[in-house]
Amino acid sequence: MADRVNKPSLIYAHICEDVRMEMGDKVSLMGLFDSILAKEFPAIHPRLAVVAAWGGAMGEFKSQILLVAPGESQITDLGSANIRLANEKHVHRHIGIHYNWRIPAPGIYEVRILLDGDLVRTLRLPVEDVRRIQ
Repeated sequence: MADRVNKPSLIYAHICEDVRMEMGDKVSLMGLFDSILAKEFPAIHPRLAVVAAWGGAMGEFKSQILLVAPGESQITDLGSANIRLANEKHVHRHIGIHYNWRIPAPGIYEVRILLDGDLVRTLRLPVEDVRRIQ
């Protein structure tokens, strides 16, 4: 690994349906959400995207995004990215996408974001049975 000034900070992390890179180094996030409602289980969620932006450091790092079921009964790796930050002003966006996510049951799922194997942030993602909310 290259010399490091320090570890990067997680600038932001969002769960959405789609992430698009636009001209001018802009990012468009479509369909941001913080919970999922389903009428029956198992349910299929067609597309889940997670974007994690890192910055404020220099060097090489590894970002990983995990989707974890309640009780850690199932862990899905949404992807790993080798990050190279040339300077402290540089920002790297790690995007993980999962298609046709099979959700076996309601519960509190988690998106975990790691840097060099260390947990940096956990985003809770409640999945609820719409028939029981009323």
